[in-house]
Amino acid sequence: MNDIDKPPCSLKCIVVSCNCKKDIFFGLSLSISQVDQMVITVQLAIPFFQGNGYEIWSTKMRTLFISEYLWELVDEGYAVEEMPRDAVKDVRMRDAKAFFLIQQAIAESIFPLISKATKSKEAWDALQTEYRSTVEIKMEMASTLTS
Repeated sequence: MNDIDKPPCSLKCIVVSCNCKKDIFFGLSLSISQVDQMVITVQLAIPFFQGNGYEIWSTKMRTLFISEYLWELVDEGYAVEEMPRDAVKDVRMRDAKAFFLIQQAIAESIFPLISKATKSKEAWDALQTEYRSTVEIKMEMASTLTS
């Protein structure tokens, strides 16, 4: 399987057998015959947002981004002008992955809200502006004022 065929979000695990016929991993019984090690790819479910429960969805997405080392791009964005030339391609690819995950995680009825975005931060901010509750915003503002 080449990089293009890999699922957008996967967890690779290496299972090393200890002269056993079966190993238990993530609740799965794996038969390991004459192989000393194998790679298992587990596709993670992407949280899906249909317009309600934004706080829960965004928390789950943030955790997903953190686990894939993408959260910093989504939260802070990036400026090509401020980075070394050799890092630009990697950052753009990682941002495209985060942007793709956002696109896949929302209902088609919500998609027009992010259709003009070109970076993950733009899409994330558009969703946050539209769906984040005023209660959450007030709590964050109060927290900022007291610190």
